[in-house]
Amino acid sequence: NKQLFSLYKYIIILCIYNKFNMAQDIAYGKIESTRGWIVVLGSFLTHFIIIGLRQSFGFFVESFMIEYKSDTTMISFVQSIGDGMFWYTGIFSGRLSDMYGVNRIFFCGIIIWSLSGVVASFSQNIIVTVFSKGVFMSVGGSLCFFPALMITLQWFDKRRGIAMGLSIIGTGLGNFVLSLITQDLINSIGWRWTLRYITLIGTFFLLIAMFCLKRRLPTDITGG
Repeated sequence: NKQLFSLYKYIIILCIYNKFNMAQDIAYGKIESTRGWIVVLGSFLTHFIIIGLRQSFGFFVESFMIEYKSDTTMISFVQSIGDGMFWYTGIFSGRLSDMYGVNRIFFCGIIIWSLSGVVASFSQNIIVTVFSKGVFMSVGGSLCFFPALMITLQWFDKRRGIAMGLSIIGTGLGNFVLSLITQDLINSIGWRWTLRYITLIGTFFLLIAMFCLKRRLPTDITGG
């Protein structure tokens, strides 16, 4: 899976960067603390919702094709744009979180992500539906995902591998659980109500994640 490969590559780069700054990191705040594990919980929930739901997009494609009488060409094309926007937005989300704070950027991501899901569920136009679900939800998800990923590394030294591992477990678990739920809901209540329920539940857990997240280092240490 190209998305997961890119994710793991990004994490490796972050780990290398933070390893070089380890001595500097230790000088600020208490690492390996209980607060750090609360941040891990927030990162886990973010992985669970954002990446887990991104992987379940395929379950909606067939419903889009049937309702809008469309083929997969345009839907796949828009989804490819969404994939690119997810990673492209990640380039800026870290810097934005340094400038304005992790929680503010995370909250903006939640708003974009949840509103996009609601718009997609009510839209009667395939272009609006697919762009909202495939592109704008990706942008909102990116504003949540990358800040949560980066600040997790600030709280750990010796246990960074364990902390990142527990966070990343959310990806696989979210993919498994949400795929089953999504498929069953679409079969029983249709894709529109499924998207509304999932967006509501996802927003709830992302809000919990936001309150769990907290940066440890000052902005001038972490940079962009």
